[in-house]
Amino acid sequence: MAAIHSQRPRYSIVVPVYDSAATLAPLAERVRRVFAESAAASYELIFVDDASPNPLTWPALEGIAARDAAVRVIRLTRNFGQSAAVLCGLSAARGDYVITMDDDLQHPPEELPRLMAEQRHDVVYGRFRRRRHALSRRMSSRVKSWFDWLLLEKPFHVQHSSFLLMRREVAAGVLGVRTPFPLLSALIYHTTRDVVNVDVEHHPRAVGRSGYTFARRLRLFSNLIINNSAFLLTLIGILGVSVSFLALGLFSFYLIRRLVFGVGLSGWISLMLAVLGIGGVMLFSIGVIGTYLVRIIQTSESRPSFVVRYDSGAPDGFEPGMPGRAQPGSMPAIAEE
Repeated sequence: MAAIHSQRPRYSIVVPVYDSAATLAPLAERVRRVFAESAAASYELIFVDDASPNPLTWPALEGIAARDAAVRVIRLTRNFGQSAAVLCGLSAARGDYVITMDDDLQHPPEELPRLMAEQRHDVVYGRFRRRRHALSRRMSSRVKSWFDWLLLEKPFHVQHSSFLLMRREVAAGVLGVRTPFPLLSALIYHTTRDVVNVDVEHHPRAVGRSGYTFARRLRLFSNLIINNSAFLLTLIGILGVSVSFLALGLFSFYLIRRLVFGVGLSGWISLMLAVLGIGGVMLFSIGVIGTYLVRIIQTSESRPSFVVRYDSGAPDGFEPGMPGRAQPGSMPAIAEE
């Protein structure tokens, strides 16, 4: 394996890769041209292959790394998801600023200077002037944005995207949180509140179809709801108290009718409604608590967020297959010149 460069770059660009062989070389070339126009800005480009099933993806990455010394390629042992791939890239990054972007050219490299112009802030999200995603993804993004505001205290006017710049200190703080269910936005807000937007272009997908399926979006949403908030536990608590007060009110109502007016309660419909209602709340509560317990157990097992199979720029002593979750403070340590 090639050793990492001793010269620390100014910017580290992290690109999670999944089945996008055709767009990788154009992306690397366009990034190179952007930084060539700014001779004072050094950079490294880190591709993290999230176990792409397309057999052409990894050879394409190896070819790019062989031609360009600024490119570092990392391959994971299996598909861990976009957030885990980004965390892998953050743990390998050596720059003073880290930029994350997609591999499908929907995030134009020519927009990178717009993010870099606002680097006085801890985190700069690219806000798309016009989203080129499918309608279903745009709708689900709006729902998640509302929950981000509700659960993460995200400023309501700030829009999230995977095209963002963060300072080195924020990246180190993100890596300091150990979880097998990473959610980048939650980790960022755990670290800092200095988060802003800058308007950028968003291009149509150049090749193929997005692998960001509804199931993946649902899994990401569950990480927000379950692992980064007590929303469901609070909800079932409110629901339980509400049902208890409702039952007490109905009991008082029918008791007064019986004692004062002599009106009895005939039939079994009301009884079945009460039993089914309370039973449904109890079963829902047990299911939610069980889900939390399973994730607590998985977290206590210290499962790694990702495992690296190969790293073209790993330092000496790296062993393939080592769990790839950085310890707090490790990111600044590897960047010392």
